[in-house]
Amino acid sequence: MIVRLNVSGHRRAAAAAAVAAAALLAAAIGRQAYVGWCLARPTPARLEKARALDPRNCQLLYRLGLAYSFEINPPDEARGRQYAQQAVSCRPASGEYWMALAETLEAQGAGRDAVAAAERATAADPHNVHRLWEAGNLLLRNGAAAEAFADLRRVLEGAPEYAEPVFSAGWKVGGGGALLDRVVPDTAAMNLAYLQFLSRRSPPPWPEAARVWNRLLARPERFPAAPVLPYVDALLEAGRGQEAAGTWNRLVELGVLPRAEFRPPDNAVVNGGFEAPPLGDGLDWRIAPVAGASVALDAATHHGGASSLAVRFPGLANVDFAAVSERIPVTPGCRYTLSAFMKSRGLTTGSRPRLEAFDPQDPGRYHWQTPPVAGTAEWSRYEVGLETGPTTRQLIIRLRRAPALGSQNRIEGTWWVDDVRLEPRTR
Repeated sequence: MIVRLNVSGHRRAAAAAAVAAAALLAAAIGRQAYVGWCLARPTPARLEKARALDPRNCQLLYRLGLAYSFEINPPDEARGRQYAQQAVSCRPASGEYWMALAETLEAQGAGRDAVAAAERATAADPHNVHRLWEAGNLLLRNGAAAEAFADLRRVLEGAPEYAEPVFSAGWKVGGGGALLDRVVPDTAAMNLAYLQFLSRRSPPPWPEAARVWNRLLARPERFPAAPVLPYVDALLEAGRGQEAAGTWNRLVELGVLPRAEFRPPDNAVVNGGFEAPPLGDGLDWRIAPVAGASVALDAATHHGGASSLAVRFPGLANVDFAAVSERIPVTPGCRYTLSAFMKSRGLTTGSRPRLEAFDPQDPGRYHWQTPPVAGTAEWSRYEVGLETGPTTRQLIIRLRRAPALGSQNRIEGTWWVDDVRLEPRTR
């Protein structure tokens, strides 16, 4: 028996099946392309059309929830909430979807449910700093401070750069007293960041700042001086000079500052011999740039120790010089002697430089100057007696040369200063 195969028929069927499969594939690709286009340009109408084509797409549910809740005016609260809940049911492991539901619920006044959804968001994304930050803020806004602080602490543990906004968020809700214990990780870096934050507040919360400072001192690791200097400055500005001086000396004792920065009991001037490069902050000398003069340590010329401060005037300008200064804690109603050794070479000017001191709160009433230096002179001691006012808690001492009058007003030459002292007078 001969069996004839209908080869051409089989080929036609296979071809038809291939065409159908290709058409289905093309249609699927087209649907996905359209869905992607709608997600890239979301409006409720487009997203609804996309969902009709792809009803199992979790992202469409998520985007529809956002669109109805936040992107139309007025919002459709019922639909927004419905779609947000469907999105988390579709993908319960998505912290992003849970956070969207939390924000939707909060916007609709369902604070307790929003808190619960936010906690689900952080449980789904326990190491996502951005998610923890979002959730922590929502929890703070809805009165769940304990849960918020736990999230914010994890934020700081994973991303220290969030320190400033985390501290600000905690203080805005009155949680300042609990931040140190429950939010700020006990590391040198984070304690320093919090101490700087507190120092910038107006007024600084001194008990809390003192707690941070003591916790920092209890740490075994060394820390840099620069982050502590704003704290010293804040103490000075608040009239807490003795605390500022004590903090400064503690930095020296710890080796954070060089020994030359120590403030001895018999001299209120820090680094008066210019044995260490001035820090430009805290209790040390501050040197500002000024046109027509240059300022530098001079190891070749000095009265005591190993260096002095040299101010050089090239004779090009009538310089208003007040570029070297130091802020000094003092006792109200106390007598002091301000002195320095000074030297000059070729110093020609109608207005001679000198050392001065004044109370920044009342400079017109409490202001003193040493005799001036001029010409060429070897090291000599210049001094002036002073008595602080009844409310004076800080003096500024500085090297000063006022502008000269007349045609011969330019200043030329070199001025050296060394061994500056502010000593209490016993009589």
